[in-house]
Amino acid sequence: MVGAELTLTSLDDRTERKAESDGNGGFEFINLKAGHYELAIRANGFADYKVSSFQLDARQSLRLDVSLKLASSAQSIEVSGDAGPAINTENGTIGDSKDFQQIFLRFDF
Repeated sequence: MVGAELTLTSLDDRTERKAESDGNGGFEFINLKAGHYELAIRANGFADYKVSSFQLDARQSLRLDVSLKLASSAQSIEVSGDAGPAINTENGTIGDSKDFQQIFLRFDF
């Protein structure tokens, strides 16, 4: 992942070092003291990733392979406006009203 932001935190003295992944997705922190560390990775479009604790010994080269997962998306829709006609969902009664101009009478003789 090109351009991922990496934050390496020493759990011993709480110091932080920051880096950014290169064109191949690689990253490197050099001249670190031996101790316990935490690595946090952020990249646009991906879920945050954290290695909560690992040990680095003196003169050790440590390789961490990381696979980032796509971030989940959430969407909400809110609809508001004037209420339309109410629908009776309690019983099967159909109701309607007509005024005298809407009534047509037919008489067959």
